Amino acid sequence: AMTECFLLEKSRLVRVDSGERNYHVFYQNCAKEFGMNATTATEYRMLNQGNCIHASDDTDDGEEHGLTMSALTAIGVTSEDITAMYAILSTMQHLGNLTFTEVEAEGAQAGAGDPPDLVPNFINEVASSTEEMASALGLIDTLFIKAVTSRTITSG
Repeated sequence: AMTECFLLEKSRLVRVDSGERNYHVFYQNCAKEFGMNATTATEYRMLNQGNCIHASDDTDDGEEHGLTMSALTAIGVTSEDITAMYAILSTMQHLGNLTFTEVEAEGAQAGAGDPPDLVPNFINEVASSTEEMASALGLIDTLFIKAVTSRTITSG
């Protein structure tokens, strides 16, 4: 059997309702401390906003992580690809803890219509920097910061 198309609720990444969890793999990631500065799920805004860190008393995220790893291996996902997947998951968790502050761009003239620059701020110290997130993804930090702080508007 082959899955050609699978729909994921993108909105679930940034907002879950009270009593709901985000995708289980994020909690598994925290349980196994796999990835960049992994810590408890309570420290990630995208994981604790539903006030439902634990799925149930009989669900062990660490044990579920083992099952997920076995399943990935069974379908032929390489260890390098698994490491890359978890780097992406960890970075997504850290990005969820960023807030942005608008600041007037250097050299911008008042009323010139230039959009303000955005400066990333961490809501806690889970990730030490955007540079750390860029490194986990194998990206150049200045380009990563530009990507997460620049607005692009397309019309037509």
